[in-house]
Amino acid sequence: MGGGIRTAKEATGFKLLRAAAVLIPAAIFIAYYLSGLHHRATTAAPVTPPPRTVSPGSAVNLGGYTFTAGQPFFTRTVNEPGNTIMANPNQVFVIIPVVAARDNLPVEPAGVTWRLVDDAGIPHPPLRPKDLEIPPAVAQNPARRPVYLLFSLPDTSRHPFLLLTAPAGEAAWRLTRSG
Repeated sequence: MGGGIRTAKEATGFKLLRAAAVLIPAAIFIAYYLSGLHHRATTAAPVTPPPRTVSPGSAVNLGGYTFTAGQPFFTRTVNEPGNTIMANPNQVFVIIPVVAARDNLPVEPAGVTWRLVDDAGIPHPPLRPKDLEIPPAVAQNPARRPVYLLFSLPDTSRHPFLLLTAPAGEAAWRLTRSG
């Protein structure tokens, strides 16, 4: 009536069930604990990029407009309300804020020459004047700060980063690409 003698097979089965009842929860707890440790280890100390460095894939807000670093984008208007940013696979447009009083950079396009330096340190030809645009409202009123310079750059997929620098070395920006 329920308490009879168990066969060897039944005894082994009960032992296995008892072992499983202990081992399965223990395994789940260990896995959960280890995954928690791994999660804390990978998210504990975020790396702060150096000044003027934009990390790949990070969202950046310039002048109220948000773009993703390293992603090709095209801006139809500059420094105007309702500015739209659209993907463009052929060119990368980089908007760089310049505060003339801080960076000691001229406001007029004719007074600025920018060179591209790739990851191997090879300088590229200077950007043409048409590659650098300043909003008319800013050019006519240099007292407005900050000034946003719009650079039209060739595709940068070959270079891990670009270094944009003024000829006299007053200021420099490194932009890293994503992907």
